[in-house]
Amino acid sequence: MRLPGIQDWVYAVEAGSLRVWIIRGALGVLVAGVGMYYAVTQFNGLNSAEAMDLAQVARQVVEGKGFSTKFIRPVIVKEQADLLRAVKKEPMPELVRPPAYPTLLAALFTVTSPEFNVSTDAFKGGLKTYRPEVHILILNVLLLLLSGVVFYLWVTRAFDARVATLATLLFLGTDLLWGFAISGLPVLFMVFLVCVVGYCVNEALLADETVDGEPMSVVWMSIAAVAVGALMLTRYSMLALWLPFMALGYLAFTRRLWCGLAAALIPLAVCLPWFIRNVMVSGNPFGYAWVQLFAADSTLWRLYGGNLGDYVGFRALTRGLLHGLSNCVVNFNVFFGGLLVPAMFLLGFFHMFKRGQVQIARWFWGGALVLLLVFNAVTVKTQNIHESTDLNSLFVLFPALIAFGTAFMFVLVERLPLPSHVLQIPIFALVALLQIYPLGLRLLQHRPLPIAYPPYYPPIMQVLYKQLLESNELQACDMPWAGAWYCDRLSLWLPRNRADFDELNEVYPISALLLTPVSMNKDVRNGEYAEWGALIGQVNTTMHLSGHMGRQERSAYQKTIADSLTQALSEEQPLPYLFQYPVVGTDYYYYFYKKTQTREVLQKMQRPR
Repeated sequence: MRLPGIQDWVYAVEAGSLRVWIIRGALGVLVAGVGMYYAVTQFNGLNSAEAMDLAQVARQVVEGKGFSTKFIRPVIVKEQADLLRAVKKEPMPELVRPPAYPTLLAALFTVTSPEFNVSTDAFKGGLKTYRPEVHILILNVLLLLLSGVVFYLWVTRAFDARVATLATLLFLGTDLLWGFAISGLPVLFMVFLVCVVGYCVNEALLADETVDGEPMSVVWMSIAAVAVGALMLTRYSMLALWLPFMALGYLAFTRRLWCGLAAALIPLAVCLPWFIRNVMVSGNPFGYAWVQLFAADSTLWRLYGGNLGDYVGFRALTRGLLHGLSNCVVNFNVFFGGLLVPAMFLLGFFHMFKRGQVQIARWFWGGALVLLLVFNAVTVKTQNIHESTDLNSLFVLFPALIAFGTAFMFVLVERLPLPSHVLQIPIFALVALLQIYPLGLRLLQHRPLPIAYPPYYPPIMQVLYKQLLESNELQACDMPWAGAWYCDRLSLWLPRNRADFDELNEVYPISALLLTPVSMNKDVRNGEYAEWGALIGQVNTTMHLSGHMGRQERSAYQKTIADSLTQALSEEQPLPYLFQYPVVGTDYYYYFYKKTQTREVLQKMQRPR
């Protein structure tokens, strides 16, 4: 046997199989480099309620408290008041978020062992990022890169290497995809699972076309079914994928019985233990996640008094669906970070591809898109999708849209009467440039604020909570997800109105109230915090006037308005304290109801410069 010589290695590098792997390796290094640069320049911490809520649930799991939460929603307490009363003895169970992504984060925290506590000395050190959030960022970037690998293999098997190369370039060059990577949301985990489903479904359909491969079609469908079940346990809206998946199993295969049973029963088996747990605690397999179907903003979540039936029902659901469909159709391109990819997919959906498995898979992904659009419309309603990225579930189908859209574009370009195939390259390059342009522009020009807005700054959050509240004390707040995540304290979502506040105070004493820009920057006349308009209006006046005073004048002015603020909120004479954030100069206003709380404690807290 002749050993390979220098000429053989040179040939392999220049024209052989080694050349392909060198190019792939170089592209991989390039993508990893871009990802690192994007993360370093664009990441300034978690900035969404869902991301922080999922992270604090994961920490509860790591600490041995099971799937529990410190983010308290008044509407759940309304239905399950005993859970809040018993919180001193046992944690309050999580009844809104599914468990898959918190479990993944819990595994990450177990391996990396991040430090959740932040020293107050971090003020002087200029802390900008919270260490556990950096670990979450790294995990999501790795999921993005892994998704790109699985996506390339899927498109290569479904179409060919040329389509896969361009599709992967468009996939990894999407600005919104990288935005989700630094958001801390479970979107990248779901995108990875969708790529796994796409690959396995394609392999199952290919195996079904051969006589000897029919048993393997059941195996591939079973693997895809596990991924579908994991998707359903990441966001309940992924039920929209399960329905067409069952139809695919029963209608598209020679072994219809076994593939159909795998598609129907395996996802259900994956989810069944969690559904049983929710039924035992709340009486509903989805816990209280159904509230989002009727919640146009935070008002319903913050409801404690009054009749819940006035806000839920078929009429409210239908109205929300109609408003949501209008919103989704008008902003359809926003869900995918641009118009190019969804336009290519929608046009390519009506093309008759030659490969049989592609034809069948096209109907599966098309049905999933329609159903998920309906599910997403119900949850979005009239909310601004630009500001509420955590409500964007449609994006998880982005890999399928790119795969079929890119294949259709190849069909169109190859039909052009060009004198040479070389002339196709500028067309594909132009398409890639249009897709990558927003990402490049962001990397070159956009620099976010040092910390996420409204300023989620861990050192100050932990000072406000941990030094002033015990672990079993409850604070009402307009951003309780931040209090639960950064400070590991019971955080009650600011009740809908003063009456609800007083009733909840009877169930479990409220030790403090924190007002932040989340409520103070909203319309206090007609918005979701209108019931607190009198108090917020007086606080905003205090902020404006005291912002032009020195420290002594500022303190004296607070004392003069304490009585009027007290009348606007409670007769227990809370102690108001104005705290200003560093870096961005944002004011937060704190009220303390604790009888043991003294002014000396607050005076020890030096205002950071």
